[in-house]
Amino acid sequence: MKKNILNEKGNWVLEKIKNNFKDYWLYVPVIILFLYFIYRLIDQSQLLFYFPLDYNNDVSSYMAQLFFLKECGFLNFCSYWYNGFISFQSTSPGWFFFALPFYYFFGDVKVATYITMILSFLLAFLVIYFSGKYFNMNKIRRLAFFIFMFGNSFAIGSFIRLGRVHELFAWVWFLLFIFLVLYFKDRKLNKFSLLIIPSYALVVFSYLSVGVIASLVFIGFFSVKSKIEKLYVVLYFLISLLLISFWLIPFTIGIFTTSSIPSMLQGTWLWNFNTSEIFTNIAISFVSLSVFVLFYFYWISHKKSKKELYFFSPILVFVVLYFFRLTPFIPIFRNIFPDPYLTFFLFFSLFFLFNSDFNYFKKNILNILGIILIIFAVLSVTINFIHTPKFIVPDNSIRNNFEPLLNKFNGSFLIFGDYPKLYSKAVYSYAPIYHNLSTPLGWYHEVKERAYFDKFSSF
Repeated sequence: MKKNILNEKGNWVLEKIKNNFKDYWLYVPVIILFLYFIYRLIDQSQLLFYFPLDYNNDVSSYMAQLFFLKECGFLNFCSYWYNGFISFQSTSPGWFFFALPFYYFFGDVKVATYITMILSFLLAFLVIYFSGKYFNMNKIRRLAFFIFMFGNSFAIGSFIRLGRVHELFAWVWFLLFIFLVLYFKDRKLNKFSLLIIPSYALVVFSYLSVGVIASLVFIGFFSVKSKIEKLYVVLYFLISLLLISFWLIPFTIGIFTTSSIPSMLQGTWLWNFNTSEIFTNIAISFVSLSVFVLFYFYWISHKKSKKELYFFSPILVFVVLYFFRLTPFIPIFRNIFPDPYLTFFLFFSLFFLFNSDFNYFKKNILNILGIILIIFAVLSVTINFIHTPKFIVPDNSIRNNFEPLLNKFNGSFLIFGDYPKLYSKAVYSYAPIYHNLSTPLGWYHEVKERAYFDKFSSF
């Protein structure tokens, strides 16, 4: 009896090892990307001690706005930038509310920002890890899913080096939202499907651009449900927006009154083929093509199911439009800059990859995939080394010269000219936090009307 139990346990262990070993093609690229991901997180930990003042820098703007939330409040007049603006009328406030308790606890925007960055990555991993079980992904595939999505050169450059923590936070909620939708596309809606409502609401509340792109998922979800469930899908979408209407309504009003968002047309950045945008354009082409190639394997694996085709059709059509740079012609979508699309499409590439049964094809296809992924991992790390600088600690000359200068200002100040080691916008973030100074400029032109900046141009 005991011998049989031991044999059964031994067979179970061997089967587990065998199931994991069949994904041998993932080990090398996962190790490469994971080690580099940890290295960049450690390098970025210098944010705990130094306020970034260099040009590769979005994070200082978020630290300033976190300070504004504490000092000015939510949807209140805030005098620190642009001679006054309404705080968070043009900014999705999700991450800022998430980070605020850490700011109160530690009393330092730098510490609060870095800790919430780490927590966001951890939460994203946990969502993938626990959701992946429902899509027959073993542990190595779940780890690979996370590291390919957040450890690639683009994600490290955006979320870690530039410090786009509020967009990163939105992707955490997107993962929960999309996995819930993918789970219930093949099942009847029930009380647990109601979690779709708060998860999508938090996507929009955390980063509107991600929320707009994620709305494409509702179209496919709607198309594969029964008549009565189609009504529920519509209600899920509308109730999600209703939950955050306390912010969404003022945001919408601001677009038609004071904001310059409609005139920015950030989607047209797709048409820039200069040197600075070369890596983005390569990534656009590569990720867009990978969605179609991997969907083919996924669809074949699911026996060419019409339901799968209907569900993913809105995304596939949008990938085509994006690949041919046609999205800037689409209202609303033309105001979204290219980066969020890449992460969105990458998710579906990874989902198709890890939910395809390659036994339908020649056995050596796994070897080919492994080689492609190793090349991808090596190229990713190489691009980061070449193109994405490490954290830049402000040198003593900068701190010794400009810090005493800020102490001499009284009230408001303005920076003229360009300085190789000092980013004026970063100073516009630093000065309110540490010197209680305001400026007629700042970050984010969308918080003021176009006429305001026309006056500055003439000045």
